[in-house]
Amino acid sequence: MYISLILKLQYFFSPIIDNSIEVDGKYTEIIKKDHDNILFNSIEKSLYDFDLITCDNGLETFALLSNKLYKTGIEAIIDDDLTRLCNQSPVKRWNLMGLPPKTKCKIKNIFLSFIALISLIIRYAIILPCRIFLLASSFIFIFFAAIIGSFNGLTRQQGTYVAVTVSRLYTASMGYVGLYRDRKYQPAGPGITVSNHLTANDVQILWSDVNYDERKGYSLTGQKHKGIIGLFEACSSKFLDTLWLERSNESERQNFQKNVLKAARDENFKSILLFPEGYCSNNTAVCQFKKSLFVDDVNIYPIAIKQDPRLGDAFWYEDDFLSYTFRLLTSWATIYHVHYLPSQIKRPSENEIEFAYRIQELIASAVSIKCIKNPSTELLKKEKARQKQLMLTRENFGCFIIEQWKKYEISKSNNSFEEESYSSRQSFKEPFQNDGFYNNIIATSTN
Repeated sequence: MYISLILKLQYFFSPIIDNSIEVDGKYTEIIKKDHDNILFNSIEKSLYDFDLITCDNGLETFALLSNKLYKTGIEAIIDDDLTRLCNQSPVKRWNLMGLPPKTKCKIKNIFLSFIALISLIIRYAIILPCRIFLLASSFIFIFFAAIIGSFNGLTRQQGTYVAVTVSRLYTASMGYVGLYRDRKYQPAGPGITVSNHLTANDVQILWSDVNYDERKGYSLTGQKHKGIIGLFEACSSKFLDTLWLERSNESERQNFQKNVLKAARDENFKSILLFPEGYCSNNTAVCQFKKSLFVDDVNIYPIAIKQDPRLGDAFWYEDDFLSYTFRLLTSWATIYHVHYLPSQIKRPSENEIEFAYRIQELIASAVSIKCIKNPSTELLKKEKARQKQLMLTRENFGCFIIEQWKKYEISKSNNSFEEESYSSRQSFKEPFQNDGFYNNIIATSTN
């Protein structure tokens, strides 16, 4: 009822701030791309429309190919797949928080300023104190549980009780409203639970839907953090099964996969909760899943998360976690749609990459958002990843050019019945393979 009331007030009072957005939480395409996702796959598909070599020096075809490369690059500059993943989630209307948008009507501006003042009073004088009380309660509860667990230990049932209670107190304090679907597919056995990722609070969102039943729940994994998140990780290790990774430690990275897979096959462990995207995004797309844990004989439980950002954005885009937490404490609400999907297992015909992509597509399809095949947000975060992707694209494209030439050569020789025609092709073969002109074309066209 509270959510419905605030949404009605927002629809009634709030002016439209972005006409280009058709659906809240989803970007509208700026342009219609001919070449989407990975450049090499797009170019490879387009090259099938014409012969690679159409004249003696191949210049005409390479000019046509160059045009396609330029067009792909311009499309990526106008609207790439990655940059907007780290922006605030798009909304069509003003969310009754912050300063109201300016209009041409002075009377309307005064009215909107009055609405913003009322919103400020309600959120800071009424909602914020209640949420701080709930947040403090969750902190006290988890700290006492961690202390008791350190000295006396907790049973699995007691650990589940603590995790569920803390998660429900915490999500209530953050204003999370979870709408859960298909609970019959909720993870209930050993295996790996995978989900798309908005924030570190995704863990509490999923745990808060667990009943006080020791057969369900999640074993936690992830990168070791500092600050308040690191404190929560240390406390949760006292009453839950946890596997933390220090990425800067090479030996830990090597052993992490083995430990996770061992736990995923262990009947004594709850389902291992992982976010294979590796980084948070604003829920406008599902980024590429890392393949390392999508192996044989391990149950995969996909969970699709979709937020409704109209009353509050769940995505963590701030520089520090405290700023993010304060924004959530003073928001109207943060609405989550959680879809439990049927468990999956790797097919005999699939490799790890194909299996990971199939799970990624299932999650993206369940919440009707885009599925990105490339290394995604890692390209934005790490220079090393960008250089690696650039070199991989160059290598793949160069190999593709040579492969197409060989196919051309074979097809022409099979259809040839005249020695003269065959000889002319043989004389053309050497310049292509040895002439620096062609090597430069391959190198510079993928730069």
